[in-house]
Amino acid sequence: LLLFFFNDTATTEIYPLSLHDALPIFNDLVRKFRNAHMDEGEIQARLTGQFKHLEGLIINNFDPLIHIVKPFDLPEKCSIYIAIDPHPKKPWCVAFLAVFPNHKMYVTRVLYLRGVVEDIVQAILIELGDRKCQKCIIDPYAVMPDPQTGKSLLTDVREKSGKKLIPISASKDKIRGIQAIRQAFHFNPEEGIEPTLYIFETEKAAIRQLMGWTLDIKTEKPSKTEDDVPEDLYRLMLLKPGFKDPAVRMGSIKDFKNAGVIAD
Repeated sequence: LLLFFFNDTATTEIYPLSLHDALPIFNDLVRKFRNAHMDEGEIQARLTGQFKHLEGLIINNFDPLIHIVKPFDLPEKCSIYIAIDPHPKKPWCVAFLAVFPNHKMYVTRVLYLRGVVEDIVQAILIELGDRKCQKCIIDPYAVMPDPQTGKSLLTDVREKSGKKLIPISASKDKIRGIQAIRQAFHFNPEEGIEPTLYIFETEKAAIRQLMGWTLDIKTEKPSKTEDDVPEDLYRLMLLKPGFKDPAVRMGSIKDFKNAGVIAD
């Protein structure tokens, strides 16, 4: 590697560097930029030339090197949250979020499903497996009752799942939801702050949507193109998802004693 350095006298100095030597210098540049109160978008533009970060990228602190992880088998103790974004013309988008006792959250799977409600629900249950869904949310329009039957898409999902999924209406507070995603992705190594949200590297479409979600130039609002995963994710973050130990879920005195939460 060659490092080109422009000094105060406008002359160029060239240093041959190994990758091992270059990394500390690169990290030092990042620290200096952050100390200068540059946002992550400007830092990325200066270091990589990816100026798209300065053109309305919404999740502007998503770092593939930090937030994308290799998939792993989920431990028994984790809580599963599901977000369903149904659509009449395109595939439904269903996101699975696993939350661990240490408060770390992982987007483990994103399904794109077509078909009748019964088939879609069965696909969700197959992915869920033997685990229980801690909470399931669905787009608010799914709550609207059919004028003929009086039923809604929400009730259809609940009944077709045999009540293994009990969906509730999701929030539409997009602004707060975006802030919640950014907060979950936030990290600062110098202050010992780690992200609380990660995504499995297998979810290519989801990663692409998160990295490409921008403001619509005409409306100056978040684009509605390729926004299925961001929609699911911001609604999940607004739930403030946490780990719930199934051993004490029932909350009875007997359950709490058996789990060792309270003494006899």
